[in-house]
Amino acid sequence: MESGIYLIKSTINGKEYVGSAVNLKKRQYEHLRTLKKCEHKNILLQNHFNKYGDALEFSTLEYCEKEDLIKREQHYIDKIKPIFNICKIASSALGVKRSDAIIAKMRITSTGKKCSEETKQKMREATLGKRHSNETKKLIAKIRTGTKRSNKTKKKLRDAWVIRKERGPMFSEESRKRISEAHSGENHPLALFTNYQVSEIKQLFNDGWTHIELAKILDVSYSVMRHIKTEKSWANIEPRIILNIN
Repeated sequence: MESGIYLIKSTINGKEYVGSAVNLKKRQYEHLRTLKKCEHKNILLQNHFNKYGDALEFSTLEYCEKEDLIKREQHYIDKIKPIFNICKIASSALGVKRSDAIIAKMRITSTGKKCSEETKQKMREATLGKRHSNETKKLIAKIRTGTKRSNKTKKKLRDAWVIRKERGPMFSEESRKRISEAHSGENHPLALFTNYQVSEIKQLFNDGWTHIELAKILDVSYSVMRHIKTEKSWANIEPRIILNIN
């Protein structure tokens, strides 16, 4: 079993990630396994993998003793300044003992969603951000101007309105709340991120990242990041303190 410092480098854009491991071969396997299952804790690496596939190159920077891992990892983080490292301070959970309750909580919160090809396609389409130009908007308005409904259509609309008014709301407040919760956050069919990933994004905002920087790195529109930052969307998700656990 060989311990040491490793480097993950994108063959597409050259961005890098530095980490340390007691077992380098096992750590590489774990990275690839969680990336393929769309469960990786590093949102930057996961987004890169979702977009480009297996375009990541693994290499060993240095072999060292277990007690020197954190020190040497920090050395390379300071030297290389890897973009993929969300946390710039090396840390480790080696030797840390956790209660059964904490372990159970970690297992629940770390459970991610598997990204099917259909979901990935929806994610790509949702980030295209197509908008009508001012010229198109004027053309649509012009087409709609002067449109007249037949008396038959008008009567149907009036009757439907009367029925709806007499019947009252179709769903109770409780039902509407349940429906809303079932289609909000990561449960929405077009959700780009999981709740866990949004909590990481919010923490990155707290750490000083701008919505423009994150939008470029995550390859989404500026408005998606701006809505998360201003809590126009995902308002119920709290920032998560990010620990770079190797």
